[in-house]
Amino acid sequence: MADFSLVPVTTTNLGAAAHTLAEAFMTDEHSVGMLPQVGTRGRMHHLMHAQVKEMVASGPGAVAAVDEDQMLGVALWQSPKAKTPWATMLRNLPLYVRQLQTRFPDAVRTTLSEHRHQPRVPHWYLAYLGTTPEARGRGVGTALVQHGVDQASHAGVGAYLEASSRANVDYYKRFGFVEMGEGPSPGTSPTYAMWLPR
Repeated sequence: MADFSLVPVTTTNLGAAAHTLAEAFMTDEHSVGMLPQVGTRGRMHHLMHAQVKEMVASGPGAVAAVDEDQMLGVALWQSPKAKTPWATMLRNLPLYVRQLQTRFPDAVRTTLSEHRHQPRVPHWYLAYLGTTPEARGRGVGTALVQHGVDQASHAGVGAYLEASSRANVDYYKRFGFVEMGEGPSPGTSPTYAMWLPR
């Protein structure tokens, strides 16, 4: 029996979810490599807050693992029916330019490369998964991934993600994901497209 619960990420816990993901991704070589070397932690927090806000605005799918009042992990899943929050993304464009600075063109190229790898059939998409040090060994990451995998299975569609390291590739293979190829990421380490068929 898990000693934590899964709850939706909404406007009420958006800040805590963004903080959890930002701190988790400070150890992610791909994500940190995309940022300027000065003020990296602050930039990561600003960018992750914008990302979580956009995902929450697009529809249900973002989920957090909580233990009483402590957030242990977050998964930003996007369903096939999710709306693309163009208005929010455009409003955040100045923030992306300000935080990424000279890295902005590479970030755009990386994002476009990742989108080109995405399957053209309906699927659940795992944009971000992050956990806290306190979550280690408690099955938090497994529960957050399995939540989206179960949603995809229930809908009769596949699931897709980009793993940001070879270690993460091996982790997601445990759920049945298959590696599809390497995605070039100018100026930082590559990502690896992974697909879980229906």
